[in-house]
Amino acid sequence: MVVGIVSLMSVGVLFAQQPQGQSAPKPAAAAAQPAAQGQQPQAAQHKTVARATSHRAAAPRWTKAQVTQAQEGLKRAKVYNGPATGVLGRATRRAIRAFQREHKLTVNGQLSDSLLDMLKAIPQ
Repeated sequence: MVVGIVSLMSVGVLFAQQPQGQSAPKPAAAAAQPAAQGQQPQAAQHKTVARATSHRAAAPRWTKAQVTQAQEGLKRAKVYNGPATGVLGRATRRAIRAFQREHKLTVNGQLSDSLLDMLKAIPQ
């Protein structure tokens, strides 16, 4: 009996201490309602937006033939030793960076239309 009175008194004290105009905290079941209705809570929506904007922009897709042409040009420029497989992997990106450094271009290891044109123009 004493425990019941003490807990009722503590609840009354909690409500008495809250500033006017603010409601009591919602129970956990009420916070989970939007998810049950097929809606995400606002905090989850914010995280989804933040996650979507934190990724880098998708790199353009290069065809296997274009990557092979770039690798062959990098071989002619003597900055790439590997096979021309058409796969834009680590060794190819390293060779692209070396070529970009030698030609005083922005060094980013990424293939671009202008870089591909330069590599195609290298004589055999």
